[in-house]
This record gives sequence, structure tokens and C-alpha cells, in this order.
Amino acid sequence: MDKQPNASAKTKEVQPHPQADTQLHHICFCPNAHGALNIHPIGLTTFLLFLIIISSCNGQPSKDTLEVEAYSSYNNTSLPTNIFLTNQKTNYEKIINEAQEIIGLPNTDIEIETTNEFGAFSVINRLSQRRFFVYSPAFFDSVYSVTNTNFAIMSICFHELAHQYYRHPLKPNNASHIYEKQADTYSGYQMCLSHATLEQALLAIQNFGTEQETETHPDKASRIAAITSGYINARIKVFHDTTYREIYKTLKSNELMFALYDTKSMEEIESMSYSKDTVAAYTKKVFKKSKTKQLYTLYGELIYFTNDNKINLYTNNKVIGKILPTSNATEKMLSLDGVQFHLENNIITSVNPDGSKLEVGQKLLK
Repeated sequence: MDKQPNASAKTKEVQPHPQADTQLHHICFCPNAHGALNIHPIGLTTFLLFLIIISSCNGQPSKDTLEVEAYSSYNNTSLPTNIFLTNQKTNYEKIINEAQEIIGLPNTDIEIETTNEFGAFSVINRLSQRRFFVYSPAFFDSVYSVTNTNFAIMSICFHELAHQYYRHPLKPNNASHIYEKQADTYSGYQMCLSHATLEQALLAIQNFGTEQETETHPDKASRIAAITSGYINARIKVFHDTTYREIYKTLKSNELMFALYDTKSMEEIESMSYSKDTVAAYTKKVFKKSKTKQLYTLYGELIYFTNDNKINLYTNNKVIGKILPTSNATEKMLSLDGVQFHLENNIITSVNPDGSKLEVGQKLLK
């Protein structure tokens, strides 16, 4: 997840293109008494400039600029502080709107904009309380060209809309891998409900995800596992499909091993031949090193709780959240800067926009 704060962001982000001439709206074409057009005098230079600008556009959409305060991206693409909006109308907007309706967010305040910045982005500008789904038509053209299905584009839309729902762009980067996998898991879940196949749900990330992890995004194999987990969750819980149970057990075992193992390559984990004894040995090793009695997995990341109810990452001891008080003695509410998870019966769940829950973590038992 990428974020780019902008301390000088203005309340009104969308601004006229700097080439625009503020005097041009004074030009008036009016018929005279004989039916001929008169151009009201505003100066020959201004009028010639108007003709030059019209001819230079060559029929292309006008451009505005958008100041970006905070954003998330699908595939680790960076956004500058100011981006041009190309104001293009494409058929992809129908897919984005359809995704919003499926999620249950019709007539939302999310503004759909196009840009030449290659990728898809969720932008939230706190000062003006405006939200944007920004995408490059060229990027979606590439996705469709490679995958030959709109389902691939739909999966990206679900991912970015999850960022909007959970307000990930406004969160610190210290838990960005968790946020990205949360959006991926939700995308997989919704793709299943949209009657896509698992193969269709994975097409976009298989072709446009980054092979290696970055500071903000997990590696491709981890994201494939997250999408698959969300998809299978829906198959089991919504469609009561028992044929996926063994695959789901394997996914959870790989996720646990990923959290315990020294490397951070899901691809390597999936290629390993390990047993329960191997998992137990690594669990014992982690507990011995951690010096804490409470360790949990969350989207394949190890976390632990402190005595003052802080939530820390095991790998670097960074604080990523806190435990909130609840009236239920058997349940804990985990808050990662406002992104809430439920902990009950040693299982951590994420709550979808429709209120359904997805299993995303568990207590690590000695």
C-alpha cells in the first residue's frame, strides 16, 4: 500500500489545467440582425490563443489536476503529489459501478477519475473529505488484453474498493502488507460471490503483481494465497461447498509456516515438503526467541500483545495497533489504526462490508 501525504494540500483538489485561459469564457458568438455571427471584441491576441488551444487539443479530453493526500495502489505503483485527470469516459466505469453495487455501495461518494498514471488507485483526501477511484484506461486495457476477461478488472475493483471501505490509504505504512492482504482476501471473497472461477479471480494478480515483496506490497505468491483464501471462504461459508476444505487446510498451514519460517517467500513455502513436526519445531523456536506467552498470526504476519494492550509486529517490534475494551469477556477487539478485527476462541476475523466474517489469523499454540 502506497501513501503520500501532502502537507500543502488544499481544500479543493481538482484544479483547472495551467494552460487554461481565464478570459476565454468572455468570448461570445452572437448573430447580428442579418444572421451573421459577430465576435465581441476581447482582443485579437486572446482570440488567437483560444484558437491555438482548441487546435492543440485535437479532440482530446480536457485535463484537470488532482492533489493527492493519501492513496493505495494495486501493484506498488507510486503517485506524484499532483496528477493529471484525463476526464475520459470508458466502459470500465460500468465495471467499477457494478463492483460498488455488488459490495452494497451504490450512489457512493467515491468519485471515479481517469489518469495517465499506469495502475489503479484509491485516493482519500482528508481535508476536503473526498474519495476517488483513479485508474488508467491504458492499465485496464492491458489487463483485458492479457486476460481476455472483465473478471480480471472486476477483481482489481474489489481490491481498491476494499481499500476505500477500510480507509487503508489513511493508515501508517507499518502494517501495509496486512492491509494489502486484507484487500486481496476481500477481493477473492467477492469474486466468488460474483460467480467467477478461482482461476478468473487470480488472473489480474498473476499477471500484474510484483514477484518480490516491496516495502508496501507482499510478494505475488502471498497475494495469490490471500485471494484464494477469500474465495474458498465464500465457497465454504456461503455455498457450503465441502470440496474446498482440504485446500483451505493447506492454505492455512502454508500461512502459518510463512509466519514462522525465516524467509518471507510464500513461493518457497509452497514448494517445501514439511510436516507437523516441522511446524512444531519452528513454533517452539519462535516462542523461545519472542519471550512472550501470546503470539498470533494475522494474514501470515506474526503479532503479539503487550501488557499495555498494544499490538506489535514480531519481526520488528513496531506498534501497529491496540486492543479495544469490549463488554464481551470472551472477545477482544483489535484495532489497527481504526481497521478492526475480532478475536474470539483464539481465531482472528475480519469483518466485510456486508457484516460477514473471514478468518484471517489465529493464536499460536505451543
